[in-house]
Amino acid sequence: MMITADRVPAAGPRTVHVVPLTANLTRGLWAEVPIAAEGALQPSAAQVHLGTAVSTARIGTGSGDLNVGPAAVSQIRSVLSDLVDLP
Repeated sequence: MMITADRVPAAGPRTVHVVPLTANLTRGLWAEVPIAAEGALQPSAAQVHLGTAVSTARIGTGSGDLNVGPAAVSQIRSVLSDLVDLP
């Protein structure tokens, strides 16, 4: 799952931040945000604690865009802020 504002890809960055998704919902880690995106094949969780920067050359077309909605985006931002100790 790529974490970015809509305007960032248009600027042509060399790297983007990504957060892996998992279908294993049994862990219950505080840094995993439940994702119920429309069009998703199954319920998932964004593993925010495993976010990393990757080269845009490694980003493929994937299986399409999934909109996780504003509530999940807000929760992901909150967890990211906690992980890097931002107010």
